[in-house]
Amino acid sequence: MNRVRRPARRRRHRCASLGLGAAAALAFTSGASAIPTPVPPQQRVSFSGLNTNANVGGESPAIAENPRTGQHLIAWTRIGSTRTGVFVRLVGSDGVPVSPEVQLSTVDGAELPAVAYDARRNEFMVAFDRMAGPNEFEAFVHRVDAAGTPIGPDIRVSSAGPDGDPAYAAGEVDIAWGSARDEYLVVWSGSDLSPQEYEISAQRITPDGTEVGPDDLRISTAGPDGDGAYAAASPAVAYNERRDEYMVAWSGDDDNAPHVAREYEIRVQRLSGDGTEIGVDDRPITDIGTPGDTSTSGRAPDIAYQPMSDRFLVAWTGSENPPHPTASEDEISTQLIEYDGTEVGPDDQRISATGPYVDTTQTRDPAVAADSRSGEYVVTWGGADATLPLGKTEVFGQAVSPTGTEVGDDTRITVMPAAGDAQTVARQPAIVYDSGPGRFLVAWSGNTTVAPPDRNKLEVYAVPALGGTSVGLTSTLCRDLPPAPATTPGDPSKITLTSGQLLINQRIDQAAIRRANGIQQWFDSGIESRDLCQSALGVEELPTGAVAGYTGLPTTYEAPDPRPVVVAPATAGDPSRVTLTVGQMLINQRISQAAIRRLNALKDRLDGGLTGGDIVDGAVGRAQLRAGTRLLYVPLVATPPAASTTDIAPAATGNPSSVTLSKGQMLINQRISQAAVRRANDLIRRLNQGLGPDEIRNGALSAADLAPGVAVSTTP
Repeated sequence: MNRVRRPARRRRHRCASLGLGAAAALAFTSGASAIPTPVPPQQRVSFSGLNTNANVGGESPAIAENPRTGQHLIAWTRIGSTRTGVFVRLVGSDGVPVSPEVQLSTVDGAELPAVAYDARRNEFMVAFDRMAGPNEFEAFVHRVDAAGTPIGPDIRVSSAGPDGDPAYAAGEVDIAWGSARDEYLVVWSGSDLSPQEYEISAQRITPDGTEVGPDDLRISTAGPDGDGAYAAASPAVAYNERRDEYMVAWSGDDDNAPHVAREYEIRVQRLSGDGTEIGVDDRPITDIGTPGDTSTSGRAPDIAYQPMSDRFLVAWTGSENPPHPTASEDEISTQLIEYDGTEVGPDDQRISATGPYVDTTQTRDPAVAADSRSGEYVVTWGGADATLPLGKTEVFGQAVSPTGTEVGDDTRITVMPAAGDAQTVARQPAIVYDSGPGRFLVAWSGNTTVAPPDRNKLEVYAVPALGGTSVGLTSTLCRDLPPAPATTPGDPSKITLTSGQLLINQRIDQAAIRRANGIQQWFDSGIESRDLCQSALGVEELPTGAVAGYTGLPTTYEAPDPRPVVVAPATAGDPSRVTLTVGQMLINQRISQAAIRRLNALKDRLDGGLTGGDIVDGAVGRAQLRAGTRLLYVPLVATPPAASTTDIAPAATGNPSSVTLSKGQMLINQRISQAAVRRANDLIRRLNQGLGPDEIRNGALSAADLAPGVAVSTTP
């Protein structure tokens, strides 16, 4: 039957980018490099039929993270003696299964899945190729909910050639979720113009699988139209959230000199969020071997986007001569590219070291993920090296720096027992960044000679792999104010028992009252964005059930510029009415005590935490959230928290008879008045620095307080 010309390979993961981002003007501490050191034990994910039946097994895994739950959906091809199918299962961050195996499609021929996660709707979409009719393969998708349960039927998204004609086909499907439009982009390699003339096509679909935009948009041009000697194969797609764009990479040849048919290079095409091609058409990013030499090639690319740097890393398997002595020696290479596809960093950097150069052991199936906390990437592949028995393959990994250079050396990730048995293999890895613990999860297909599985039975396994230590924020960014002036004890000898001194004390009392009024008005007017410290708030301040992840999207941080506390000017009053009497002294004391009670209540209000009711709707933007925080889900609450209140304690009865007309009493009253002004000034200074998590009550914000687009979803 006519099928897509594909190398032996697996499909891969696709998920939203949720890593920790860099922030200007803030202090960060860099962690260790993302060396992919395994965290045993390895976990078996698939259980395909009887352990004694080696004719049934699992291969070609793909994986995506659900950062809301910390779980991951692994999809794979169940192979059988007469048919294949796509199965899915949820696993935790440790790789341990947490849901049953479920078959997505009951139609024979479903295989080679890819997975994407929709953070807005909290569900997955699995893409795969499947027979649409007798020997007629097309691209399909199937929705899966957060619990790992399939939703609805298979949905066909491609139409390669006339319906029912097996001479045309679509396959090698990949998928990415675009957060800005809440859409998926599905890409595949297929024949549509004529049989055996394979090109890369794309289709936008909504979360329910409905096609939008151009139908089966062709994005590659491999050689002259109608010439089946040229082909484009093995597409991989990644989403650029900063720009609402996609980048598609594939292996293809072309007739543009000096390239010739069957000379496969890795090419990329930039697409806008609506699927429009942007920039250089079919841009080649590799220079493998000598131009015109068809014995060298680049195949099976994978691609990952790093929002921290706004760059992509493309990895592929290929042979090159020179510098490799033999063209049949496949190794893994990478190329860092800018958002527009421009090459940067080392050119066609070889990152695998599979034995000596003359060793023709095949190294295949590169898979790439971005560590958005450290800015690095990790590439995994199936291959061998000199430490393994001849013919044995395991999964290896290599960290790549944000500038495209290798970090450390190849690290072996899998150990398929028995360790020295060349008949056991690990291959077809898939890798995803696990944003919760800040590490990676690797899945692969392999076999073991240790019972109970039959020694030739392939199954899917998973293991966590350590990444870089989090790049962490050391402090929030509030307004930097000069030190508060030191208080002085004053000179009690200057206090006189006069009506003038009574008037001075009264004016100090009134100044404290005016300040308290200004602070109260500041609260009642509503807290604005400018009043909040930058990089300060997190999921703790949001309603119960809110989920935060990490984002590599950069944020510009600036010191807040809080609204000034407006203190009313003093009124002239009538000094002649202030008399040197016990009654007047008692009035002054009551004014100062009232000021103290009001200021204590205002301080208690701030210490107890403000609520969303105190904050102007939409005031909390990305700059107010802790660096790297991405609000994946904020539940809508029926009754948002009410504004906090200033609860002033009632005046104490006291003993008026104890107030005497004396210099000592005058001094006591003045000290109470001055204490009230100092408390007011301290509160004003605190507000002028900006409000941080200490002033916002846990769980007291609501979705209404967030700026548009800050929360990915408010839908459970």
